[in-house]
Amino acid sequence: MVSKGDNIPASVTSKNSLYIDYKIPYQEHEALSVLFDTSIYYRGAAHPSPALISFNFIHGKQVKLEELFMPDSNYLNRLAKLCQEALMKKKLPTYDLVKEGTKPKKQNFNTWHFSKNGLVIVFNVYQVAPYFVGPQYVELPRSALIDVLNGEIAQAVWGS
Repeated sequence: MVSKGDNIPASVTSKNSLYIDYKIPYQEHEALSVLFDTSIYYRGAAHPSPALISFNFIHGKQVKLEELFMPDSNYLNRLAKLCQEALMKKKLPTYDLVKEGTKPKKQNFNTWHFSKNGLVIVFNVYQVAPYFVGPQYVELPRSALIDVLNGEIAQAVWGS
C-alpha cells in the first residue's frame, strides 16, 4: 500500500525531521566560533543527511577564511597540503575522496573554526570519507600557518 501524496509505502512510519544543535568551540580575545550540527531526515531515506556549518567572528563581525591570510599568500594550497597529509595519517578507507575533498578550492574549506592552537578544518560526511566514518576534523597549528596569517587577525584571535 502506498500512502497518499508520495511514493513511499505506508508501512514506513518515520517522519521528516530536522535537528539543529550548536556548540561554541572557541571564544577568546576578540574571536568567536559557532559550529552548528544539522541533520535533515526525509521519510523513507536510508539515513539522515548531516551537515556541520560554522560561523566565525572577530570583533563581532563575521569573517571569511580568506580574510585570515595575507593577500597572495596562496593559503588554499597550504591548507590543502596540510589537511591531506593529516587525513592520510588517519588511514581513511577512501584515498580518492581525501584527494578530491582536500583540493585547494574554496568550497573544500567552507567549514572551519578557531581553536586554542590554530584552526580546525571540518570536512562533512562524503567530502573525504564515507558516511559511516562521519565528519573529519583536522586541527592545523598556528605554527604551520604563521607565515601566511594576517598579523592583525592573529592578534585578535590568539592574542599574539
